[in-house]
Amino acid sequence: MKNQGLFKDSQGKRYLPREIPADTDPSLATQKSAGLSSLPLFQVGDYLPENSLGFVGRTEETRRILTGLNTNTSFLILGGPQIGKTSLMRHIYGKLKASNEFHAIWLDCAGYRTTEHFLKRLRTASKSEGFMLHNDADPILAIEKTLRAIKRPVLLINEVDGLSLGGVDLLQQLCSLSEENACQLVMVGNNVAYVGMQDPAHPFYHWFHGEVGNKAFMLGALNDTDSRELVDLLQHSELELSWESDTTRTAGYRGLIENSYGIPLLLQKACQGLVERLHQERRTIIRLSDIESEEGSGFHPVWDYMQNIKVPLSPPGLGLSRRETSAKEQSWTDLVFGVLVHELYFQGDPATVSGKMLRNKPSADLCFETSAALIAVRGWLANTLDGDEPQTVNRHFPTDMYYRLFDYYTLTVILEPVRGGDHTYHFKDHIYPTELKHYLQGSKSTIEDYILRKIGDLYECLRNKEAI
Repeated sequence: MKNQGLFKDSQGKRYLPREIPADTDPSLATQKSAGLSSLPLFQVGDYLPENSLGFVGRTEETRRILTGLNTNTSFLILGGPQIGKTSLMRHIYGKLKASNEFHAIWLDCAGYRTTEHFLKRLRTASKSEGFMLHNDADPILAIEKTLRAIKRPVLLINEVDGLSLGGVDLLQQLCSLSEENACQLVMVGNNVAYVGMQDPAHPFYHWFHGEVGNKAFMLGALNDTDSRELVDLLQHSELELSWESDTTRTAGYRGLIENSYGIPLLLQKACQGLVERLHQERRTIIRLSDIESEEGSGFHPVWDYMQNIKVPLSPPGLGLSRRETSAKEQSWTDLVFGVLVHELYFQGDPATVSGKMLRNKPSADLCFETSAALIAVRGWLANTLDGDEPQTVNRHFPTDMYYRLFDYYTLTVILEPVRGGDHTYHFKDHIYPTELKHYLQGSKSTIEDYILRKIGDLYECLRNKEAI
């Protein structure tokens, strides 16, 4: 038994029916159809390669970086996980290589913390990027000699957090070389690099402090224009899909963008899901029911995405650069955010905690101070746990942990600082409260039950003596 699939003809001009074995994996078949194996319009597993048609938006950041490199300026791209930092830098890398004005050198430094590690990556890059690596007993001097011998080098350093923690001397030297116009850098980092920007003893402070929006970029969700550009790819000539009507198209765009909040990964997944659905049903017309069925599917992609945001909370030098938080830290984070949602959003009518009801309400109107959040969380602990159990939790999560938690999470789509406020924050665009309510409705649970469960999870972790 065989199924009929849609494939382009040899000239690539139209789709012709061709047989697909019945045991072919549907996702693989989808990739083969519509040319997706060679043209990943909606890539959802990893960062996008340079010159990818699936890369949209970030126009202002791209313009500023390319313009700045021409005036000998270096840049730092910050943001939470899977928000598009590396895809943006790969996009910049492709632009630089195409211009022939710079010698662009890509260096993936994930997990690397020392000058020796960096030199190893540079040695590997020299073979693929076509430059000579100079030798010296001092690795920093070897790096300097190498860069000075290259015409207009630009180092694109992916995941600079490890070096920000353990390679400070190297970063200081690279900063000096940048100021001498011997090289420029575009770097991608997360919370460790962000901490460096706040530390007067760190080279990132001298380099980027006070430069957010100028030489340092905090990446968040796509704006509405960029989100629409991504959805436009559904009608790319390689896919040959179309909307049932203009009304369906308008509603479809609104649904896809609002349901994903413009988060690139989630919008990519939603569009890819549409492509696969239409392929499985052997049609090319997008109906409104396709969007509505995704909305009512019972899945919680936004909530799952936020739950996968892991921000290590240990002090600098104590494992801050590791990728994963401990179960204890995650339970505590969930507890803190759950209490804040309860206090800010569920004290009145819970029916108002919905995307439609909150859409026109500025999220900054529902803000909190770190000190107030600490009091609220510790109040729940005191009223729930027995004896000295609340003190046990508080010893593991002292006051400074609350300040770090909220500060670090401003790099994600969850929190945003209130302008002019002192340690004052709000839930960005009400995303976290709205999606938490959807999750609670799906699990038939209350916000109070959720908080109590998180307190239980947290104390169980502490009883098991899990390492910080």
